Amino acid sequence: MSSHSNESELKSRGGSFWALVLTSFTVLIGVSLTATVVWAKPAATLCSSAKDRQALEDPANYRPLTDLPRMVEGAQVLLLGEVHRTHYGFRAALMKALGATRKGNACLFVELNREMTLEEHIQNFSQPGFEDVAKHMKRMRTLAREQGLKSFTVDTESSPEDTSVGEINRRDLEMAKEIARLLKKDCDTAIMFVGKAHLVNEKRGRVNLNERLRKLGVTTRSINLQDPDDHRMTRFWGEEHAREVQSWNGICARGKKLPSPSAPQIFLSRKLDPQLVLWPKINERANWGAFDFTLLAKDPDLE
Repeated sequence: MSSHSNESELKSRGGSFWALVLTSFTVLIGVSLTATVVWAKPAATLCSSAKDRQALEDPANYRPLTDLPRMVEGAQVLLLGEVHRTHYGFRAALMKALGATRKGNACLFVELNREMTLEEHIQNFSQPGFEDVAKHMKRMRTLAREQGLKSFTVDTESSPEDTSVGEINRRDLEMAKEIARLLKKDCDTAIMFVGKAHLVNEKRGRVNLNERLRKLGVTTRSINLQDPDDHRMTRFWGEEHAREVQSWNGICARGKKLPSPSAPQIFLSRKLDPQLVLWPKINERANWGAFDFTLLAKDPDLE
């Protein structure tokens, strides 16, 4: 089955989130943008800026994974920005680390069409050609149950071919309104794994999900999930361009690689220049200073 036919079939099954799973180039990774945007592209990059390299190499700007619960305390919704297909392995560790921080009626919000429940989506995809999608949906459901989280789908129907500002703004607005409604009715706190395209203002006119939630009075923390090993990412994606976009080290020349911790680490991204462009090799305007923080961890699913 071709990639295009897979996307169309996924859409017909109500899988606006999972249609992106099968198309790496429709899953743009980015960051939640809460700082003021300056759209002029700076010359410096994460690798060439001496000041920012110093921040990256300063041990004081890193925290152990055990600090994560304290750092998200008080947030109603934790937005975990992921790259679909590459960050499944993070979910188990993060659900276990963060589940205990969710107070009261705790929920898992899922980036799937809310016209069907998570269980209905699983049944819909449990047939030949979609086994991988169903497997990871089941994995998410099991993790949620183990942590006492009730699952809710919050996205709306969409076209995987339409990546316009207007379309993603519409989806983010609808998701924000649905999340706010659930927080008033069924949930006190929540976790949400969401594609990073929904947490970034990469083009003019964008108002991302994180901003929309905060405008509705919802307190959030946005966590950027980042695999620090560009070689692993290259092996998975099999394309140099994808490595440059997806990887921690993708934009750096040989001999100027960024620190790559062997154990999971939290990097305090706000220590960087707030207007430093995240991925200068693609035409986007995501800024490093927009992260609440970044989690650097090797995804076990890529081993």
